Amino acid sequence: MEDKSFINLARAIPKLAYMEQTGGLIQTFLKQWGLMNTFRILFKTGKKTGHLKTLKYLLNFRLDRLTPNFLVSMWEVFEDREAIISEGRRYTYGDLRERVFRLANALQSLGLQPKDRCAELLCNGNEFFEAFFACSLIGCPMPFINWHSRGEELALAIEKTQPRVLILHDTFLDEIIPLRHRLPSIEHYIVVGENNVHGTSLYEMPDPRTAVPCRLYCRLGTLYPAPRHRHPHEKIRSRVVPEDHRGRTDKLGFCRTHHAGDGPFSFRWY
Repeated sequence: MEDKSFINLARAIPKLAYMEQTGGLIQTFLKQWGLMNTFRILFKTGKKTGHLKTLKYLLNFRLDRLTPNFLVSMWEVFEDREAIISEGRRYTYGDLRERVFRLANALQSLGLQPKDRCAELLCNGNEFFEAFFACSLIGCPMPFINWHSRGEELALAIEKTQPRVLILHDTFLDEIIPLRHRLPSIEHYIVVGENNVHGTSLYEMPDPRTAVPCRLYCRLGTLYPAPRHRHPHEKIRSRVVPEDHRGRTDKLGFCRTHHAGDGPFSFRWY
């Protein structure tokens, strides 16, 4: 297999251009996005990354360096357009962006570094896309575990990927719990749904102070808009501040280094 490079891509362009699938892909993008929106997404991606760096990454075929800013640019352009319908819940691209940023912050606060693996064992739903995009933003591969697998097959599939975090739906808890002793690489289990067991964390739940669902409330650490006045007995042990003068933030709007103090979002441990 030839190495990925701009030169090898350039050599393949004539063949790619005459493929029926290429024409269909271009037509689909233009029909769904529109020519102007496509241009705006590409321009914003170049602006966020830096136009010289964008050219450099394209020439070196390092599209992974462009993917985070490309995703954020797309979410900004289609801010109010409906992105996902999942079990009666509807999310715009703007909603998706906020949820993905919050989850990316949460995963970073658990200690995930670029190249660390965060596996998923999820059914089709918004949580799958949120986890996939959040991992893409922070540079963590997300192995897809076949949710039809059971017993030994499931254990071997997870063992092979060696993830530090596993995000799973609560319907799979009965399969995962007996296997935990065989999965020493997993430091955190994040459960989507209403049921969890000792040693696992809930992905999302209502904020008990407001009794209404939050954008993303993770019991692995809870992310929600920081209140201006906290209860005097409320103990905050750790926070993530995406944009604040106290810490450095990247252009995606979430923090690479974590600092204590108030900010647009809080990360609350229980």
